[in-house]
Amino acid sequence: MTFWNRALLGSVIWAFACTAGPALAQANMAQTLAQADANGDGQITRAELIRARKTTFGRMDVNGDGYVRGDDVGKWAFVLGDGVAKQRWDQLRTASDANKDMRVSGDEFVKGPTPGFDMADANKDGVVDAKELAAISARK
Repeated sequence: MTFWNRALLGSVIWAFACTAGPALAQANMAQTLAQADANGDGQITRAELIRARKTTFGRMDVNGDGYVRGDDVGKWAFVLGDGVAKQRWDQLRTASDANKDMRVSGDEFVKGPTPGFDMADANKDGVVDAKELAAISARK
């Protein structure tokens, strides 16, 4: 798998983790959140999450038009397979397509719901720390 295919796969997984909330396996969510720790301090702030989402959106928007939609998802199928790509797209669109136009804009994705982060942030201080990440990883 090429670097770009791995980057795209990581972006699609990240998008799913950012929007799936409780449906996502806890350990996978913890790993995904930890990847947003830009400064490596063991804490993920909401600002770090937003920056990571911007980067992720740029990778998912394969044709660079500012939206993720079906024609972008076709490129995901090369990495994920047709069935998985369609499932991920349906989940992302359901969670993020606020205006129901069958596409997800960068703004909708970046500013969209963050149920995974919200669930991990047990004390609701806007930061997921190492203890909270460990707690999410330990949940079954």
